[in-house]
Amino acid sequence: KAVGRTAEIQQINTLLEAIKVSIHKIYHEQQRRDGNVTAEKIKNEFLGVAETRHNLLELFQRHNEDVKKLIGIDKSKATYQKYEVTRTRLTDFIKEKYNLSDIALKEINHLFLTDFEVYLRTICGCNSNTTAKF
Repeated sequence: KAVGRTAEIQQINTLLEAIKVSIHKIYHEQQRRDGNVTAEKIKNEFLGVAETRHNLLELFQRHNEDVKKLIGIDKSKATYQKYEVTRTRLTDFIKEKYNLSDIALKEINHLFLTDFEVYLRTICGCNSNTTAKF
């Protein structure tokens, strides 16, 4: 906040307050939208820098649609069904663990993978061999 009583100082303070309100609004919107807020994301949205978001389940769905088109060409129906089971299990895992409908690819890390493995083994009752196939 600028100190002083001139019209210029008041204008600066008004602008700073508007920026503060805008940043708070962006923060709350990102929190509501995906629950994952970073200073970089807030800055990019404030500056109007478009973030290309690629989400895991969105891309998995697109992949499965492509596999479905290839049934009878070089993919079997069983292969497609296995991919669909994997997508369903991932969807359930992300909803249960993160309370999200999808997760950004850049959020996928070793912890995510090991948590998914534990989920498959405990909640889904998969054995080691089945889990490895996912």
